[in-house]
Amino acid sequence: MKTRWMLEDYPFELDGNANDNRAVYGWRVLWDDEAPPGIDANGAAGSLWSDTAAKPDGPDEDNS
Repeated sequence: MKTRWMLEDYPFELDGNANDNRAVYGWRVLWDDEAPPGIDANGAAGSLWSDTAAKPDGPDEDNS
């Protein structure tokens, strides 16, 4: 049986990776205590972070 978790149970902050023109290339998720199960996280307990792309890879939804 797969265990479900709620994101609200894993407090976090977002930090944008942007250039000088404020174009965001990705996001760093800074986990307050721990990352949810199954989420790749780096660092040590109390200082965990995960990186995500600003836009998922794949076809653009606007291109039909």
